[in-house]
Amino acid sequence: MNAKLLGGSTSFFQSVCVLGYCVFPLDLAALTLWFLPRDTPFLIRLAIVGLGFAWSTMCNILSSNSPLITLAASVAFMGALVTDEKKVLGVYPVFLFYLFLAWFVLIV
Repeated sequence: MNAKLLGGSTSFFQSVCVLGYCVFPLDLAALTLWFLPRDTPFLIRLAIVGLGFAWSTMCNILSSNSPLITLAASVAFMGALVTDEKKVLGVYPVFLFYLFLAWFVLIV
């Protein structure tokens, strides 16, 4: 929806499909934490969730006209839908979505 409001050209179902597929690494992190004992140290749990979050977003450095930090996977999909001037506005909500999911996996 955000990409459509920013002038992107995609269907609602296409963006939902890509965002849904990119939740899979966080699902794997949640499943891994479920099988770990409850007294597992917080830093180990944080590392597992951090790997799932990084896999979901996959930070890459793109060099076009200027070096720009973007997020691959679903975030790059959303960023490719909008113009370069509005890329941060298109990517930021997706990044927050995965950050919320990662935090939820970590605390539950």
